[in-house]
Amino acid sequence: MKILRSKIALTTIFSLFLSATQAQQMAAPAPAAIERNSIDNTPTLITYSADGGFNRSETPRTLLRLFPSNGDNTQLVLTSSTTTKHKTLVEQYEEYYQNIKIEMSGVKVLFNTADRSSFINANYYNVNYPLATDPVISASDARDIAIASVGAETYAWQLPGMEEQIKKEQNNVAASYFPKGELVYVEDNTLAQQDRKLHLAYKFNVYAIQPLSREHIYVDATTGKILFRNSLIHHTSSSGPSAYSGTVNFNSSFLSGAYRLRDSLRGGGINTFTCANTTGSTILEVSSATPTFASDPALDAHWGAAVVYDYWLHEQGRNSYNNSGAPLNSY
Repeated sequence: MKILRSKIALTTIFSLFLSATQAQQMAAPAPAAIERNSIDNTPTLITYSADGGFNRSETPRTLLRLFPSNGDNTQLVLTSSTTTKHKTLVEQYEEYYQNIKIEMSGVKVLFNTADRSSFINANYYNVNYPLATDPVISASDARDIAIASVGAETYAWQLPGMEEQIKKEQNNVAASYFPKGELVYVEDNTLAQQDRKLHLAYKFNVYAIQPLSREHIYVDATTGKILFRNSLIHHTSSSGPSAYSGTVNFNSSFLSGAYRLRDSLRGGGINTFTCANTTGSTILEVSSATPTFASDPALDAHWGAAVVYDYWLHEQGRNSYNNSGAPLNSY
């Protein structure tokens, strides 16, 4: 009987050892390196060996371990999954607190062809403190603050042609450039030193025509303070075949996924529109999917206005026709 008990004990010990060994072999390899944010110690860059790290099926559990959440308040939500031409799978997660999005947050996980993690890039907020979920000021009051901070003469929603354009683009009769407030969380980017503390804020998309600007403006939903401004217009060098001057080079603005004949780098701006063969009842943007525009007489007007502006500025020392940077708008 003692010999039998010994055999059972040895068999049990061996089985436990084997199970532990198998579990250890199945465990995901540890990251090769982790870089962390100096303020709150959250991971920003995680790299794995050439063989890869955890399996894609283990992603939710692994992210919970790498990015601890504050109970059920914080969630990482998968928002996109794409494969690059080099066969790298990229999964993008965005962070929410009580179902309200945290702006500029996210975790991006890259997987190799064996479906194992190779790299993680993150801006994760460790929200271990309570956040407000209900605004104190109204969305309309916050919108007034955002618009007043721009102080433009003309806004996109004030032009019937622009409003007609966005309805066509979105195939939605209710679409409008008039700013609508969205509740989000964002840092106070006005601080000299970031503290990684989040504030409940209204986010507005404010599109001004004169002078040209388009920004996401974040207004604190408790105090009314503007916490952050994010410009949505980015200028780029463009070109295209003109009707009379061959291929010409000019500045365009990359906005809402298209290159548009707008140049705010000269005076109050050089902006070229089409009236779509009307007498002005319809005013539309001239745009292109790439920086290289197709042949269009509008390119002559846009490039020509820039040439004229540069001549008067550099040869005559005059800033636009009124010497105060007045915008040059062509229709």
